Amino acid sequence: MTAVAAEVAWQVHGGTGKVTRSTLADVLQNTVMARRLSLTAAISGLLIAATLTFVAASLLHFGVSIPIAGTTIKDSSEGAAISEMIIAIVMASGSLSVVGRLRASWQIALATVLFALLGVLYGLSVTVRGARIGDIAYHVTVLVILLITGGLLLMPNARRTLGSAR
Repeated sequence: MTAVAAEVAWQVHGGTGKVTRSTLADVLQNTVMARRLSLTAAISGLLIAATLTFVAASLLHFGVSIPIAGTTIKDSSEGAAISEMIIAIVMASGSLSVVGRLRASWQIALATVLFALLGVLYGLSVTVRGARIGDIAYHVTVLVILLITGGLLLMPNARRTLGSAR
């Protein structure tokens, strides 16, 4: 038993000095649960962040002016606005499935990320031809967020944790 596990077991057992197998098992189980919760929180946070970026981009492309850091951004593009709103709605469903701990949340979240990745790659291919630095930066940023989220979802712990959510 490591010194850390012994100290935690000591604290868990009320400082009596009795470290039993069941106490150690409780410590290990709590550690595993904490890791699963932090993985779920990371995935949820990234899904929500991506969802919000798609909502903001869609509103921007619908013609809504967005003030950021002392300047106002305005960029109308109805085709992009509709695509981004559809992706935002799909991303919201993935986010809600993870936050709501649905039984199929892993499958829904993975499908959501793959759908959004396709949309972002298409959007990036269009914006690269137009050489608009802000749009390219946006697409690359969202692409990175989605790739990290997808990578986390493909971890065995994520599938176990989200696949068994209830």
